[in-house]
Amino acid sequence: MYPTPMMSDIVEKHPTFEESVDKAIYWLFWVGAYVSPNASANNPTHVPIYIMIMVLVLDRVSIKWMENRFGCTLEKIRYFKVLEE
Repeated sequence: MYPTPMMSDIVEKHPTFEESVDKAIYWLFWVGAYVSPNASANNPTHVPIYIMIMVLVLDRVSIKWMENRFGCTLEKIRYFKVLEE
């Protein structure tokens, strides 16, 4: 059960809470607990964020692996990047 429809109902009943509800919906979106009130837009909107986080973690793990495996420093890794260009 997602909290977004309940928050939209709160705004309809009490318009003074609109700004605070908008902020709460913004943070719920980033947590992944957001569902659009529109029935046509109820596809999973949080999946790209989780994919991006997994790719960033994988990138960090690969840098650590290169440092441990080949004894690279960050300057050498940057030099490898320059050589690839």
